[in-house]
Amino acid sequence: MACAVLPDIDSIGFALGIPYGSLFGHRGLTHSLLFALITGVTVTGVFFRNEIRAGSELRSDRSRASPRT
Repeated sequence: MACAVLPDIDSIGFALGIPYGSLFGHRGLTHSLLFALITGVTVTGVFFRNEIRAGSELRSDRSRASPRT
């Protein structure tokens, strides 16, 4: 749920005096595909870091265990 409302954090800009049409204004940078990609990669890295690390260890163990022909 937090990821769904994260793009609307740009509404804080109104209180800070950031113009509506600015890159950091409402519907600016936080509503872009780049922001969605960065958020997705960050959230995946934070919440699945142990699984990602375990997967890379498994791959390295397999490459050492089996001789190349």
